[in-house]
Amino acid sequence: MASEKRQKQEVWRRNQEKKKAVKPGEDPDELEGVGDDGPSAEQIAARDLRAAAMGGGDDELFEKKMTKEEKKAAAAAKKAERAAAKAAKGGGKKKKGRGGAEQDGAGASALDRAKAAAGGDASARDLADEAASAGIVVTYAASTKKLHKNTRDINVNDVTVLFHGKPLVENTSVVLNYGNRYGFLGPNGSGKSTIMKALAARSIPIAENLDIFFLDHEYPATEKSALQCVYEVNDETNKLEAEAEALNDSIADAEEDEQAAIQDRLTAIYERLDELDAATAEVRASSILHGLGFTDAMQQQPTKSFSGGWRMRVSLARALFLQPEFLLLDEPTNHLDMDAVIWLEEYLASWKKILFFVSHSQDFMNNVCTHVVRLDQKYKQLRYYTGNYDGYVAQRKDLDTVQLKAYEAEQRDIAEIKEFVAKFGHGSVKLVRQAQAREKLLEKKIEAGLTEPPEIDAILGKSF
Repeated sequence: MASEKRQKQEVWRRNQEKKKAVKPGEDPDELEGVGDDGPSAEQIAARDLRAAAMGGGDDELFEKKMTKEEKKAAAAAKKAERAAAKAAKGGGKKKKGRGGAEQDGAGASALDRAKAAAGGDASARDLADEAASAGIVVTYAASTKKLHKNTRDINVNDVTVLFHGKPLVENTSVVLNYGNRYGFLGPNGSGKSTIMKALAARSIPIAENLDIFFLDHEYPATEKSALQCVYEVNDETNKLEAEAEALNDSIADAEEDEQAAIQDRLTAIYERLDELDAATAEVRASSILHGLGFTDAMQQQPTKSFSGGWRMRVSLARALFLQPEFLLLDEPTNHLDMDAVIWLEEYLASWKKILFFVSHSQDFMNNVCTHVVRLDQKYKQLRYYTGNYDGYVAQRKDLDTVQLKAYEAEQRDIAEIKEFVAKFGHGSVKLVRQAQAREKLLEKKIEAGLTEPPEIDAILGKSF
């Protein structure tokens, strides 16, 4: 027993000496029970048990469970890494927003960077500024779903257009589908031109890649010939070529889900460049001008030598030559003779994109329209009808007949109730009670809203 006690004392003394000599970073507990022959099996088991009780020992077998705060920190770190990687790909460039303010290019997609490199939509910005200065204010219901850049249809709900505070339409829907030709009807002074200006200014959500041309004024007086003013589209061609080059450079580094969108945009750009083919541009422009009444000699004259009406034809020819995906025409036949109107009818009847126009000719709308949009001035709504003008008149007749019958029946009921109340309101108790019951019924009808008589629109003219 004495020898065993001395042995333990000797072990304790050596441990104390080793603890004094411990270096920074070493665990002095590991020296416990260490003798000349190293720690015993019991000592090793006890040490491992203490480590397991403190949550250690499982790192090699299991991943340590993270707290909510640690998970948030890890997610933020990963997000920062992805942003840094995108910034490295984009070269830390800046892109211009529609308002002209610089935005960080790190989060921009390859499509955004290519569009920024090619230049912004100056015409849309100009129209937006013009609309704002003219007192046009537009509100609409914002959608939680992001509008795809290549979407060709326009579908916006709860649209309200104010002109100097006066509502032209309130909480109505704007639905214009690609491939349809819409004739826009409404009383004079109801605000048709103002609504078209708001659409052209992209005051409601319209896909960025849907190009718009709004014809509402004549071409300016310049030294260039009428033919040159129509077929010279170098600015648009250069812009599209620059965007295509930027997209081709960025497609390899883009993410998989973005590559498909880039490829769709490239296809649209190349189709557009084919439409603007410089090799055939002059011939196509000359054909359009000839259809609108320009002789070969007139096509070579400078636009400053023409009157406002003829310069309006130049502007119309340019709109037709450019073939925008969304074409808005405000009374395009006003300055045309009969031959030019007939040619324009045939040309627009084959329009395969979105056409939205105002015309006061029944024949013109019959030959061009696939749909009719009516501005209901009384209820501040846009009403949609399928077919040309004759189809619209037939649909309106049926609807107005139903509405008129309901209105007349309701007015007869009201007249009978008023007559009964006036006749028996002061008679016997029984009749007085009946009169009071009918009077309450009349009040409920009025509170619920009475049927209005159908609105009578002016009939369009058939000829010019």
